Amino acid sequence: LDVLMRGEGEAFHTFYARETYQVAMCNNSKPLPPLLIHRVAPWLKPHAPPTLPPPKESAWWIPQKPKEQSLGCLTPQPRGCSSIPDMGTCLSSRDWSGEVDRSGLKVHGEPCAWCGGVRCQSGSSSLCEPFDFLMHGQGLEFDTFFAKTTTSVAGCKDDNVLPTGNFSCLRKEPKGCGALRTASECLSSADGRNEPMMVGMKVAGQPCVWCGGGICSNNNSNLCEPFDYIVNGEKRAFVAFYAKKTFRIAGCKD
Repeated sequence: LDVLMRGEGEAFHTFYARETYQVAMCNNSKPLPPLLIHRVAPWLKPHAPPTLPPPKESAWWIPQKPKEQSLGCLTPQPRGCSSIPDMGTCLSSRDWSGEVDRSGLKVHGEPCAWCGGVRCQSGSSSLCEPFDFLMHGQGLEFDTFFAKTTTSVAGCKDDNVLPTGNFSCLRKEPKGCGALRTASECLSSADGRNEPMMVGMKVAGQPCVWCGGGICSNNNSNLCEPFDYIVNGEKRAFVAFYAKKTFRIAGCKD
């Protein structure tokens, strides 16, 4: 026993049974039986795998940001994108709040991003946010970006141009094309409201469009709408234009 306990490095090189040895002992003048050993020698213990840092989530949700030259049609919003409650205004606007950045994330001048009608992120109840702040702010300015699969970004598209024609005979409807409910009224009228633009789309003076007797868009139950608003407003003022194959534009015969 003494040789074994103190002999490592002097009488022998290595004591292999450090964790499993037993010493002979008696009980009532009888030797004790061997014990069942469950310990494992340290050099036989399996090593725990190295702890690796969690993989970084690739930013698959970030769409391509519109180039600066395609933002000219957007309306500057002095109160910022975060103050906008509706899709049409959000997708026709850019942030003009004067707040240059938050935690290095751009705010002022950014195109607004619409979160699909749901709360954008965990730090606010806003439905619309500046692009760079929203796309790169998770972990910096807020914990969770809720709208990764539902976000749309404001930008200027190549609009469908009003066809050349004679519109001089059209009656100006002071309540707007949306107030008209019959084909004959709609196809003999232009929008007579005073507002030149609505959610970034032309309104005043636009010839009315008849949507074939069905509702024009998912936005309301209107059967008639001003040309630029309804033909170019999809994904900007509303989600879907239902009458793409059935609409007719008001005009005058020569």
